[in-house]
Amino acid sequence: MTIRVVQWTTGNVGQRSVQAVMKRSDLELVGCYAWSAEKAGRDVGELCGIDPLGVTSTGVVDEATGTVRLKKQVEAADAMALDSRSTKTVRTKPEERP
Repeated sequence: MTIRVVQWTTGNVGQRSVQAVMKRSDLELVGCYAWSAEKAGRDVGELCGIDPLGVTSTGVVDEATGTVRLKKQVEAADAMALDSRSTKTVRTKPEERP
């Protein structure tokens, strides 16, 4: 079974995490949140000092709510948001959002 991984930021520890994920066949990097606007939209591999991975980093898409969207198109059953306004990451489905 492959475990899908989303990396939260690409700083020193995040870079090492991405590199470790890429070495394991049971893990698949599917998304990455980039803290700065300069990093958003870039390939995660390039941000982490390795070959391009085909995974694009994303930033906050709605400053007011702190919403981060990891995919451009998401099936309704898989829709979720990550609340980035605190240190606690919370997955919410559309019907659970305030």
